[in-house]
Amino acid sequence: MQRWILIAAGLGLVLFYGLGGWRGLFGSPTAGLRDPAGVAAFLTGPVDFNASPVPATVRVRGADGMEPLIADPGRVGIVVTWASWCAICREELPVLARLQEETGIPVRAVSVEPRDSMAAIAAYLRRRGLDGFAPLHDENGALVEMIGVQAIPVSLVIDRFGQVVGRFVGRGPWAQKETRDWLAALGAAKDPAESRALLARFTGRTVQPVPASP
Repeated sequence: MQRWILIAAGLGLVLFYGLGGWRGLFGSPTAGLRDPAGVAAFLTGPVDFNASPVPATVRVRGADGMEPLIADPGRVGIVVTWASWCAICREELPVLARLQEETGIPVRAVSVEPRDSMAAIAAYLRRRGLDGFAPLHDENGALVEMIGVQAIPVSLVIDRFGQVVGRFVGRGPWAQKETRDWLAALGAAKDPAESRALLARFTGRTVQPVPASP
């Protein structure tokens, strides 16, 4: 009996990783903002995650030492996790590089591979023609811990008030007009509540603030 349990568990792991792992948990990686139901399946995580502010304790390794995850407070930004062995990351990073170039929205591409050195990260970005990304490393695992998702790439949309108001797991619909309109509207939001409400306008998904601690 125990042998069959082990075999079944092994087959389950093969199927999980063979399907990309996260796909079964987070929905289709190719779903876009033209499909609100699909977006709801993978764009946002638990409500308390998406409305939460980025903790000041989340810092990443940059060229000059440890630095805050948010490099430009007061601006809309995107943070994406990646690793050199991740096939989807190799597709996603150039797309986000174009988004940064075309919109001016800063993108922070952070390697979450523990074994990577800063030199290796910089060499990878240079080899891939991603010179618009500064080499960054989640050296202490604080970013992965904050995200709480054991999958990559994960992209976080951070509003000008420091709130995480959107999350993509896998490929994000960065080229779509609705995405660009949403990001532009976030830049004009007057307060955190308006910023959270914008997601519902463009995707049909409601985001609430984190409940206050008792």
